[in-house]
Amino acid sequence: MTICAYCGGDGPFTKEHIYPKCLYDLTPEQDITFFEIGEEKKAFTGQATVRDVCKSCNNGFLAKLDSYFCGLYESSFYKFIGEGEQTAFEYDFDKLARWLLKVEYNSARTYKIDIHSMKLLIPYIRYGYPRPSGLAIFIQLVIPFDSDKYQSTRNTPGVTPYKLPPMNTRCGPINFIEHEDWYGLARFFAINSYYFYILHPYREEQLKKQWKKALQFFREGIPSAQWLQHNKHAIVLNASSVDALAATKSEILRFREPYEEFKKKKKKGKYD
Repeated sequence: MTICAYCGGDGPFTKEHIYPKCLYDLTPEQDITFFEIGEEKKAFTGQATVRDVCKSCNNGFLAKLDSYFCGLYESSFYKFIGEGEQTAFEYDFDKLARWLLKVEYNSARTYKIDIHSMKLLIPYIRYGYPRPSGLAIFIQLVIPFDSDKYQSTRNTPGVTPYKLPPMNTRCGPINFIEHEDWYGLARFFAINSYYFYILHPYREEQLKKQWKKALQFFREGIPSAQWLQHNKHAIVLNASSVDALAATKSEILRFREPYEEFKKKKKKGKYD
């Protein structure tokens, strides 16, 4: 029997978008979704949804969180931040954190990873309290790729210099973390230049023993990521040196084959 992933109710059920519908409306050019479970990898067009959310939750607190995100997109996330630039980012920590966590929870259920640890955060996602102890959110600004900076393309006959903006929306687990002191939730969400990293310890006792050390390890791995403080509402963000190609290279390589298959089907009109 299907029950609502958020309240445990028995329906009626509706389609809950993994990413808000407003995002698809505002970015129609982002018309491809990549899907991976184990060894299975696919690419398809359309809006990614889950079907285990009741109408009450979908039209209630989840809709309010999506509305908050849509406001942030129109004020901040639509922008591509260039090399050496700064930008002011205003935020409500709890609304932002709850929205990020609900997206990650929707994704986790779809891809069957981190589900148990995400379920522990449902009360916070639903009500906004209590804020989970040790919850940390970092943000990093990724800049456009500039082909002129790479020797392999610079001054090459027949090659026109170009810039590639970090135009994508992605979320999932952070895979680079392999450390003896790391025992917690580690996920990311990327929207254009804005890359968020969501970290939370699995166990309360880590707060005193290992969590500070684990967070330090994370910060050493991504030194350009800035820590969002829960008791503040604005931060000046500095563009990192990480460009769009470097940020997505591993994804491009992993999904090369399904992407090529997607292009063939799209060319034949199967996704029109």
